[in-house]
Amino acid sequence: MSVTKKSIKHYPGCDVLVIEDDELLACPFCGHHAEVEVSPWDEDDEEEVAYQVRCSWCFAETHYEDTMEEAIRAWNQRAE
Repeated sequence: MSVTKKSIKHYPGCDVLVIEDDELLACPFCGHHAEVEVSPWDEDDEEEVAYQVRCSWCFAETHYEDTMEEAIRAWNQRAE
């Protein structure tokens, strides 16, 4: 895993850590780059987080995963 950039996105009700990673493939729908979003899994427990990959352009996304590696693997999986 090769993290290239970290930033914070502000959504209504929560802030999300965004990670750009060299291992992420381009979006299969629009071809733009994707980002890993790290957000609280449970609003009452700030220590638990979930990982989701989302396209920065068309907002296609994975389900929430327990680890960043699982989220990247889910995003990079392509039908043959």
